[in-house]
Amino acid sequence: MSSASDGHSPVNLLTTLLGLKDLRPVYTGLERMEYNLKQVTLEFFLKDYLPGPNIPKKHLKSLHYVADLSKQMHEWKINTAICRLANSVTSCKKTPKGQKSKKNKTKNSDDYPIVTLDISNWSPKAPVKRAEDAEDLDGAKDSGDADDSADTDDANDADDTDDADDAEDSDDDDGNADNADNTGNADADADAASSDPNDVEATSDPDDDLKTATRVDVGVFFKNDRFKDVVSIPPAEFMETSRMKSKANKEVRKNHVGRCSWADVVVLIEVKINTQRSAFYFEDDPTKFLRTDSNDGREALGQLGEYIGQVFGHQHRVHLYAVYVYKDRARLLYFERQGALVSEPFKYGTRKALTLHTFFWRLANMSREQLGFDPTVIPADADAVKEMLPVLPPTTSRSKYIAHSPLTPRTRRSPPRVNGLRTN
Repeated sequence: MSSASDGHSPVNLLTTLLGLKDLRPVYTGLERMEYNLKQVTLEFFLKDYLPGPNIPKKHLKSLHYVADLSKQMHEWKINTAICRLANSVTSCKKTPKGQKSKKNKTKNSDDYPIVTLDISNWSPKAPVKRAEDAEDLDGAKDSGDADDSADTDDANDADDTDDADDAEDSDDDDGNADNADNTGNADADADAASSDPNDVEATSDPDDDLKTATRVDVGVFFKNDRFKDVVSIPPAEFMETSRMKSKANKEVRKNHVGRCSWADVVVLIEVKINTQRSAFYFEDDPTKFLRTDSNDGREALGQLGEYIGQVFGHQHRVHLYAVYVYKDRARLLYFERQGALVSEPFKYGTRKALTLHTFFWRLANMSREQLGFDPTVIPADADAVKEMLPVLPPTTSRSKYIAHSPLTPRTRRSPPRVNGLRTN
């Protein structure tokens, strides 16, 4: 990533002028992103870059544990499993006795709860006319109407036609679907849902330029005042508007979907179901790290850089956490503007593999500054935003950005100095 501390690197400027998907080679070329990534042990990452408490034993029975995802070929099912895992963890963090509840907190409080959602198909609501050409979706992620989507792993799950996947979904149905939510039971309900390879979510993106819309798979958000207006998709709305054919699939997914707002996302989670199209290796061999020896690997690395650039371009951040997932394995990532650390891969989601649970528990116990938000920036209120809007033509992308970003600065002091990343 760029070493510029003010967020105005050449790549950030370019992304406001050109289609983002055309810029993926820039992140692995001009920025030479692969040379700014360093792999570290999981133990070192957790100790030095994600310090915090472990989950109290009293909560372990309340956590959600995932089914075997090693053979899962439906990306949305992995997205949903991660959301349920994360939200089961963060829901355990209650307001201590004697403190005010979250609903009484001020707008700028550090103590809003966090929520994790599948945001792979929806962009924020925008005050622009919806594109009338419903077929213009070749840039839409995971869309049943966009077979050439650049953001999907396997061409929108078009390859999910093998009988083995259907057999896996059937075999994992243990009859406990009704009791699976926020319990120690596995994802029986998700696996029991339809495995129709064509039953994928078509985009409901309201952007005026669908070709350049870009969305990460899963995001962590503050459940604050903006969440309801910008990110949240009520279950009833999802059930009514989703183009998934199976009602069972929609029921599984309805409580875990939201809109990909780059101005609001706190942590990014990218999910892959095809190892060839992953930016990283996920084997136990520590000598295998980046998949930059193939075009697909370089493309995936550029995609990751694009997502990180989106957050740094829309928010005033000093650093950013992310998770990169391949089926039942994951890597933790820590980005600063000058580079990033990546943990070695680990298995997640079971009672014996609590690393990802611990990750979300520590996130839930962090302040905004610990999560990477620049403490020298004061969020603008509605009146300040109105004063800024007349300066720019209403049709420019920068005008839209100012209208929707919660962190447009009214005043700003010099940012804190970013030290070099330590790797030992």
